[in-house]
Amino acid sequence: MGFTPAVGAEVTVSPQAIAVALSEPQGGKPTVPSPDAGKNKPKGRPNDNPELWDPGDEVVPPKPLPNGRKSGDAAKPAGGATTDAATESGGPAWSVLLGTFTGEDHATTANAARERLAARIPEVNTCFIRRVQQGSVLLVGRFSGPADPAAQAKLKELKALVVDGQRPFATAMLTRVATDAEPPGPYDVRRLRQRFPNVKPLYSLQVAAWSTFGEKGSSRPEMRTAAENYCKELRAKNVEAWVHHDDDSGTSIVTVGHFDHTAYDSKSTLFSPDVERFKKQFPRHLVNGAEVLIPIDPRKPDGAKRPQGCQLVEIPLF
Repeated sequence: MGFTPAVGAEVTVSPQAIAVALSEPQGGKPTVPSPDAGKNKPKGRPNDNPELWDPGDEVVPPKPLPNGRKSGDAAKPAGGATTDAATESGGPAWSVLLGTFTGEDHATTANAARERLAARIPEVNTCFIRRVQQGSVLLVGRFSGPADPAAQAKLKELKALVVDGQRPFATAMLTRVATDAEPPGPYDVRRLRQRFPNVKPLYSLQVAAWSTFGEKGSSRPEMRTAAENYCKELRAKNVEAWVHHDDDSGTSIVTVGHFDHTAYDSKSTLFSPDVERFKKQFPRHLVNGAEVLIPIDPRKPDGAKRPQGCQLVEIPLF
């Protein structure tokens, strides 16, 4: 029997691709929803800097904890998704976007399409589902970037692919796969935001960061592990510690505490007593496990130095 999309599930994908996915191998008349090309490309994440970083103090560029889909929404790859160096190193990855699904039953519809496509077309038998803010996306392959020769080869192959006299993936495109798609661990900063969904702004004090700084010899998985271990070490000492991984920048950070809008008074430039207590407990910001000296006067980089202090970061709505 052919599969009929559930009521309320809107599909944004090539109708030929869905026809192939939802029809029986021997034939059968599929039900094909009307595509909406305007929603074909997932929106990017905001990139505003947190408010309380002191310009000139930063060692790791001050970028926000990434906005994205709700915690726990991400589905794991299905159908044996392919991996490459980008995936194994924990860095940003790109995939070929085959289609998007929105609506109340987007997950069910997307998984049904994935199963049919994987069974019928060998070229996409490793396709997998990712959850996004708008619903679900159907992807195949994982590549280091749009210029990756393997990515271009796969995209070209799928665009030219003919099935039952039609090209089901003629509108396929490369898209970036979010690196915060994995479910949050027990001390993931996303858990903190889950606890206080209505506190705006919500701050935490960044006390440490681990980063590869783009060096090829550095191991991203080791940086992630180091941050997680430091977070656990602080937790064992009854410190409210949180960890956040931003694989797009190759950085993992550890923060302590949580604070609302009273954390910092912009008029007096004073921190709240709770923040001051943590700043005294953590007087130095660690980078890759060591303190970093920065110029006292940013205009005199060769002048006297001081240890870099810890800074408040704002926790966004994920």
